[in-house]
Amino acid sequence: MQFGLSQFDIRLNAIPSQSGTIKEETNEDVLNNFDPSLAPIVNELLAHNIVFNRDSSFYLEDENGAIIAEAALGIISKKIVIDPFDDDSRMRFIEKGYKELNITNFNINDII
Repeated sequence: MQFGLSQFDIRLNAIPSQSGTIKEETNEDVLNNFDPSLAPIVNELLAHNIVFNRDSSFYLEDENGAIIAEAALGIISKKIVIDPFDDDSRMRFIEKGYKELNITNFNINDII
C-alpha cells in the first residue's frame, strides 16, 4: 500500500489580507493557528527557520487523498511528528518512518 504525504501552501511567509493583497506572515499569525500549549515549540521552529505546517494540522493521505493520520505539527524534511491526534494516527506515522517528539520534553536539538 502506498501513502502520499500532503503538501502545504507554497506561500510559507505570506497570508492574504482582507483587501486581497498578500502581506507578510508574522510569528503571531502562525501562533494563532495552534493551541497555546504548542506556542513554545512553534516559537522554536520559527526561530530556527524550520519548515513545518504553519496554518493547519499535519497529515498523511492515502492514494485516494483521504486523510489517514493527523497531528498538530510535522516536519516533512526530518520525518518528525508532534502530538498525533490519536493512537491510530500515531501508529500510521510510525509505520511511515516518522519519529514522534513529545510536547512535554520537546528539545529543539532533537531537530536541528
